[in-house]
Amino acid sequence: MFRKSIALLCAGCMLWTSLVGASQTRAADPGGEDAETGEETGEKRPKTIRTIEALEDAGWAIVDVRQIEGNLVVLSPLVGPDIDLEESNRYSLFQGRSVYNERVPLRLLDMAVPGIQTATFLKSGERVMVRIRYRSGPKIANRTVPVGDEDALRRLREYVEHFDEVRKGEYKIGFESKLPEDSEYPRYTDRKVSFEERRPRAGITRRLRGGVVMKDGERIEGQLLPEYDDGTILVQSGLDARRVPVEDIDRVLFLRGKRSKKLGTAIRMGVGGAISGAIVGTFAGWQTDSPVKETALLFGAISGAIGFFTGLFRSSGGPGKREFVLGPVRDGRDRDSDGDEDNERRGPRGR
Repeated sequence: MFRKSIALLCAGCMLWTSLVGASQTRAADPGGEDAETGEETGEKRPKTIRTIEALEDAGWAIVDVRQIEGNLVVLSPLVGPDIDLEESNRYSLFQGRSVYNERVPLRLLDMAVPGIQTATFLKSGERVMVRIRYRSGPKIANRTVPVGDEDALRRLREYVEHFDEVRKGEYKIGFESKLPEDSEYPRYTDRKVSFEERRPRAGITRRLRGGVVMKDGERIEGQLLPEYDDGTILVQSGLDARRVPVEDIDRVLFLRGKRSKKLGTAIRMGVGGAISGAIVGTFAGWQTDSPVKETALLFGAISGAIGFFTGLFRSSGGPGKREFVLGPVRDGRDRDSDGDEDNERRGPRGR
């Protein structure tokens, strides 16, 4: 009985991992919001303007531009006002997890930033953040990341100043800092740091189904073309390709994909789930002395159904149905084209 229970449990775990776990992936890039860092909440955000800008090679992107200002915080005398690339490598900071810091409970150590140039700690109001300058193509871009509370900053100072001991396992960074709250470092200064941050929201590098809504209410739908020239983008509607000034656009639309494509995705995932389920069911039948054929069919049917509906769910979301309202950003939210709230709806003209 125990052997059967273990076999069924293993089979169930394999099935869950293959169907559900695989569907919960998410891409992240240093220029956008990612899962490791989250987003500032609970406080007034800096004024943000959403606009369209040209990409380096070809195409254009919807970009949030905001001015950030804060007071400089010196983390430790060992690194000074900025952590440069050499120090980033030396202390395994902004390089992602490694054997040197894998057991240190600091979320900031999860983050890897390709092309990092410098990192500067700032305090704005009650928020503590780090400004990261990194190379994005031929340009140097800025990215801000929340650090957490001041105790997290003190623990980061501990990590830097005891790095060699941490690396050897001779010093442990806990969930609370061992430093007194009146420590000289991290040192909060009166020096102001101001810079512009640009966060890409969506990029156009090939033709996409979509359109624009003009400020005068005119709606142009068809295909968005990856062409930006002197403050204008190109929208093809039927046989007519129209050049549209960005300053006259109220909203940019990304239309849903065709139903047949969604159904095709669901069918492919359903078939894949059924095959995986049949294999797992066969394994479970052998291990539990159950009828192999019936068990394989049962597992295949269940996992196929889960895969089919997972495929429908995954193909129904994404940027294919989103719209972006240009201009001043209000509440940090975007809206689906059918009126449903999506990840980051905002805009002064919320419909």
